[in-house]
Amino acid sequence: MKGFRAWGGWQKEAIQLMITGVQRFYSEVPSLLAGDLDIAFLVEVLKDTIALVQHDLTHDWAGWPDWNYSETRAIENPNEDQSKRGLRSGQARNLISAFEYDRRLQGALLSIFSHTSRKQMLKEGRNWDGTTSVQFLPCARPDDLFIVMAVYYTLRPGQPARRLLEGLGDLAKPNVPRPRT
Repeated sequence: MKGFRAWGGWQKEAIQLMITGVQRFYSEVPSLLAGDLDIAFLVEVLKDTIALVQHDLTHDWAGWPDWNYSETRAIENPNEDQSKRGLRSGQARNLISAFEYDRRLQGALLSIFSHTSRKQMLKEGRNWDGTTSVQFLPCARPDDLFIVMAVYYTLRPGQPARRLLEGLGDLAKPNVPRPRT
């Protein structure tokens, strides 16, 4: 990732805590998953977004210009909430909109949701930034709603992954040098 600090222990630890949380969420409510859960794909998404997620959780988030944060869209038939890039994407978007009370969490969820979609675009042979790497793509479309719910479960206040990411403060912020001791 250009502009971000080289990979270190905090990124690996945060991803490990988040994957553990996702697995725990699945073990508690496996019936919420509407498709397959490709853990390798989710790890790749988190590797690409963990610094952004950390930044979203520790800094005021102004939002994205093309997202109406309080708007939800009616899903007339939840069984038809599918696209080339994912299952239940509209429902996932509505759930993210519901987190308007916690804009930092909303930003982190939106970052992961958007990157999941971007990875699916790579699978289709399209890309946004000129990259051509198509490694670790899921064999099936990801269940976007499940991913958002599971990541929320992992990043709830007081959870180990959130405590770690919030505790890093500016030390993990892009382009901020570490203080010398």
